[in-house]
Amino acid sequence: MIGTLGPVVFETSSDKVRTFFDFVRSGEAKYGEHSRIGEKDLLEFLGPGLDTVKFSMRFNVALGVNPRQEIQKLRELRDSGAVETLILAGAPLGNFVVMALEETWSRIDNLGNLLVADIAITAKEYIDGTISSS
Repeated sequence: MIGTLGPVVFETSSDKVRTFFDFVRSGEAKYGEHSRIGEKDLLEFLGPGLDTVKFSMRFNVALGVNPRQEIQKLRELRDSGAVETLILAGAPLGNFVVMALEETWSRIDNLGNLLVADIAITAKEYIDGTISSS
């Protein structure tokens, strides 16, 4: 097992290939910008921003997976707002929610069965906390 995102297990074996490629993790700092008359603005560091991860997966029946079922798992994560821990090589990278999916159905047989599909996944870090209103 390479890792997991909730019910999605990244793995490669002689029976099954369900893994990712083009993995990108990005993040940035948050700053407030304060205008001043006749002078350049001032920046104030507010804290770290949320990380975003983007990666792609290819689901191929010839590699032991059912593309429709795999895509459905990811749609359910996106549509339910489920918070899942992203784990790679046994190390948790944080909690994430699936924000967006882009599906490319590249091969369908003569009965309409999906044989090969590529999916691009965008997930955003989720920090558990309570938002207070003062």
